[in-house]
Amino acid sequence: MPNDNQQLHKESIKYLTTVPLRENDPKFICAISDVAYELLTTDEVGLIELLYFKMKNIALRNKILYGLIRCRPSFKANSYHSPDFYALIK
Repeated sequence: MPNDNQQLHKESIKYLTTVPLRENDPKFICAISDVAYELLTTDEVGLIELLYFKMKNIALRNKILYGLIRCRPSFKANSYHSPDFYALIK
């Protein structure tokens, strides 16, 4: 049986793949917080990166950025080359 962290991660990813982007929804925010970045599959990384680049909420973007950089150092380099990144820092 998967441990609680794995189960919470699976539920969060399932939720994030089925609902529209709602940055102010407490359940959406909680799902972002419950993602276990070390457990992400390649497809899940794609979803999380897509959410990162679509979001406008700086706190949620930073949470995702920190998680992705911690578990996928190559994301840091890619994020600096994104037009969204430059729009974010202006």
